[in-house]
Parts: sequence; structure tokens; C-alpha cells
Amino acid sequence: MDPVSIALATAVAGGLGGKIGEALADGGLTTLTRLRKVLFPRLRSRPDSSAALDAAQTDPSDDAAVRVLAGHIVDAEAAEPGIAPVAAELRELLAESGGTVTNTVNGDVSGTVIQGRDFHGDLRFDR
Repeated sequence: MDPVSIALATAVAGGLGGKIGEALADGGLTTLTRLRKVLFPRLRSRPDSSAALDAAQTDPSDDAAVRVLAGHIVDAEAAEPGIAPVAAELRELLAESGGTVTNTVNGDVSGTVIQGRDFHGDLRFDR
């Protein structure tokens, strides 16, 4: 599942801390409220998606629960045309927020390691 879908599911479940809360601070909370209004009836109408929503709301930091909820949200977007445009609007806001990158180097490493996130322009490595 892509990071923006995970962020969307976390926001739907109520996990508004960190970057997600920052991304939604400027008008995004209104969009989130609109999404919940059209999405929750769909999720609550099915036992499996209702249970997924409950689990993610109980602990929005539970990655497994949020991933399951994200799958149900994607299914709901495909099944009901009224959900997809609102979810797309929220996805755009979350994608614009950037997010975080974690670079890890393990094991025996020799040579130069360059870690980064957003590189723009030409990169040259001359020796």
C-alpha cells in the first residue's frame, strides 16, 4: 500500500498527529470531515470494514490495522462514486505535505554512501 493511502487511512481513523495533522491544518480538516461523512456509512454497512475501522480508531499507530483499513477505503472509492473525489482531494493534500524519509545502511559497507530525499538538478560525483 502506498504511503499516501496509509496517511489517508490514519487520518480517517483519527490519527492526526505529526505530518498528517500539519497537512490537514489548513482547510484539510474540512475535507477530512466531508470524507468521513460519505465514507463511514459505507464502512459501517459491512462487518469486515466496520471491524477494520474500529481497530484503526482504537490505535491509529497500529500499522497492520491501518493497512487493512486503507484497503477497505480503496475498495469503497472504487464502489461508490461519491467517495472517490473527496478521497482524491484529501490524498492530494497529504501528498503535498511531503512526509518523512528514513535511510538505513546495514552490514559491511565500503565506499561512499550518499543519503537524501529530494534531489533537484544535476548530481555529479567526480573523483
